Amino acid sequence: MGSAIAVDLGAESGRVCLVGFDGGQARLQQVARFVNQPVFVAGSLHWDALRLFYDVSEGIRKAQSIELADSVGVDGWGVDYGLIDPKGKLIGNPYHYRDERTVKTFDRVVETLGRERIYRQTGIQLMRINTLYQLAADPPQPDSRLLFMSDLMNYWLSGIAANERTIASTSQCYSPDGKPCSELLRAVGVDPAIFPETKQPASILGRSVEFGLDVALPAGHDTACAVAAAPIAADDAYISCGTWALVGIETERPVINDDALNANVTNEAGAFGTNRLLRNVMGLWLLQRLKSESGIEYDSLLSGAEACCQTAPLIDPDHPSLLAPSSMIEAINRLNGTMHGPDVLAATILKSLALRFRWTIDRLEKLTSRRLASIRMVGGGSKNELLCQWTANATGRPVFAGPSEATAIGNGLLQHAALGRLNSLAEIRSIVTNSFPAREYSPMNGDLWETEHEKFLDIAVGGD
Repeated sequence: MGSAIAVDLGAESGRVCLVGFDGGQARLQQVARFVNQPVFVAGSLHWDALRLFYDVSEGIRKAQSIELADSVGVDGWGVDYGLIDPKGKLIGNPYHYRDERTVKTFDRVVETLGRERIYRQTGIQLMRINTLYQLAADPPQPDSRLLFMSDLMNYWLSGIAANERTIASTSQCYSPDGKPCSELLRAVGVDPAIFPETKQPASILGRSVEFGLDVALPAGHDTACAVAAAPIAADDAYISCGTWALVGIETERPVINDDALNANVTNEAGAFGTNRLLRNVMGLWLLQRLKSESGIEYDSLLSGAEACCQTAPLIDPDHPSLLAPSSMIEAINRLNGTMHGPDVLAATILKSLALRFRWTIDRLEKLTSRRLASIRMVGGGSKNELLCQWTANATGRPVFAGPSEATAIGNGLLQHAALGRLNSLAEIRSIVTNSFPAREYSPMNGDLWETEHEKFLDIAVGGD
């Protein structure tokens, strides 16, 4: 039938892929990959948005040289944004969500407005990285317009300023019905008029004159794309695992109550009107930093970690001190209360992530009165065999791993839906199942992991 160019922007790197669809099966071809390197300047951490768009454009050109596609669409990480002035020009470089300007602002806003008030109006997990606190730290001019990072790229491709529904929902600036929370925004000094029109995923935004392509909106949020390409049923949990690990389930409507607030889970919009009830877990950022600081490659870290499984101590991977430490090794060892080498630290990270996944899934079961029988892990983490096996062990559930490129696949297939070739999530997931095989990991060593689970409950933020 044709192909779509899927641009997937991650917090560490970006990729451009061709996603073809013949009516029965999909195919994926990565044509470009580039580093997404933040820049620390004048005491602040920023994204290099113009360089990012250059790399996106070069990737599109390369894809077009391989195959004439029908559309292009961009997804990306949540919460971060660019501001454009009344003439449509970018106002400065966008801030990085790990920038420290929100540390005090988060505490101030939560203390002033109250956790309950914020959560009841948005249904979003309270995290200092959220757009609401970034805006409170540096309120924009009322005549500027805010575009989330994938929407900024789509704007530069199409000339149309709009925010896509799924990525807007990550910000804690919108209510569950998709409208800006005017009361909360004004309370932190932000004019709701900075938010342009919201568009639905799987729709056509406009046309790129430069590239001769329709600009199609997939799900603007990378996790929403990944979940769209995760073949899950009502009794499945999903883990979209990369720099962050998003652990969740799909529901028909948001779950917003005291129990959800206490579990600090989030309700984000999904494709085709679904709700993604999930929790953001720190993810493989911890292992990425360990690799960078130690200079040891992943294969060596993982083989060393496997040998240390029973003796490695536990940490809470969501501890605030691990969000942006100057040294991840030192931060983890401080939590441990003793010094450990890279092998033990790698085991600590992976064990603790697996147990945090169980903690989250257990709470999702309680919130929805569902029994979650299995887990689908997608994203780069699905290639980490040790993490997949330890997640199966820790949760006592089989883990089905793959596709590792679920985000790009979901992006492309949602573009095909925008072009009228697909009509539902069920169709998309059936195509994924037929096109990209998964690997199953069965639970093992149940008694050992039950003991580790009890230990984890003693240190977990949020308790038991």
